[in-house]
Parts: sequence; structure tokens; C-alpha cells
Amino acid sequence: AFAQRPGGGQGGFGGGFGGGFGGGMNSPFTLVRNEAVQKELNLSDEQVGDVKTLGDKVSEEMRSAGGGREAFQALQDLPREERDKKMAELFAKAEESRKKVTEKFQPDLDKILEAGQRDRLKQIQIQADGSRAYQNAEVVAALKISKEQQDKLAAISKEFGDKTRELFPRGGAGGGGGERPNFEEIQKKRTELNATRDKQLAEVLTADQKGALEKLKGK
Repeated sequence: AFAQRPGGGQGGFGGGFGGGFGGGMNSPFTLVRNEAVQKELNLSDEQVGDVKTLGDKVSEEMRSAGGGREAFQALQDLPREERDKKMAELFAKAEESRKKVTEKFQPDLDKILEAGQRDRLKQIQIQADGSRAYQNAEVVAALKISKEQQDKLAAISKEFGDKTRELFPRGGAGGGGGERPNFEEIQKKRTELNATRDKQLAEVLTADQKGALEKLKGK
């Protein structure tokens, strides 16, 4: 499901944490539980324990709100058109739930992390979000992305989201009784599409905006 998500995908800004954690729906609570991120933030043993406890609470809240992957898996046997429609609805619902849960628990995470750790985590989240970072309100404001630019970015993301979905066989990733999909080839083509998409997205930005983005995502 996440592979077919419009605008999702790994490494939207080339390398860094974006290449390791993929794109789309990254939350600070998910990232901070990743061992590589914890090492980068230099979390203490006590902090690691605290973020795990908090992460468990967040996960439970998301499941209660219907944000679990089970809902997506239930769509696999539906006809392609119906599945895509319901998937879009589920993504919208999951995104809204994620925002509400983030707002609810962000103060708790801020108490666990030190100021420098919070700043670095924001940078990592922008990297991990890949192309979807262009939809981040803080990124839009910081880069002063105009409405015209936002429309262009959205159109490019939609175009390549549609192209990515076309790579996957009808009837879901499981196939529908036909020849088994060549997932290695699908992933190769998807990577190529993502690279082309990211190049076109970057071309929408001015030189100054590109420089500002580099500062936002950090090393």
C-alpha cells in the first residue's frame, strides 16, 4: 500500500536518512524509535526507554483511530478502481489521524528530548519524508513556496503517483491468479520514476529555496 502511495517513496532528497527510512507518513514517534536515529540523536538509555513507552502509546492510539495496516490489507482482493478509491480514502483518514495523534503526544516527546535533539529530529523527518516534505506546512512557510509552486508540486506528485500505481498488477500485489509479478523489476522502475519525479519537483524551486531546503534538512 505504501509503495503505491502518491508522492511517497524513498530518498526524495537524495541519500541521508531519506534513503534509509522511506517516505510518507513518517512521524517523529516512529523515527525516534529507529536505532540509527537514536544513535544520531545520542539518546541516553533512559531516553530510549521513555521514547519506547511513548511510542507504544502512540501506536495504540493510531490503532484505535483506524490507522493500522490491516485496513489496507483488506483491500487487496477488490477490483483495481474500487481499491484505489478506498485506498485514497484510507490514506486521507490515516493522515488526519496521524496529525491529531502527533499534536496530542508531541509535548510528551518534547519533554523527553533536549532542544538540540528536537531540532535534529525535525531535520531527519524532512529527509525521511522525501518528496512529501514539500507538503509540510513548516517547509512551505520556511521556503516561502507560492500557491503557484504548490500547485505545480502537487501536479507532479499526482502524475508520478499514477505512474507508480500502474507498475503494480491488477488485483493487488498478490497477483489475482496470473503470473507472479517481478517485484525486483517493479522496484527498479519505481526507483527510476522517483528519481525523475524528484528532479522535476526540485526544478519548481528557486535557487534560494533550494538552499533553504538544504539548511532545513541538515546533514
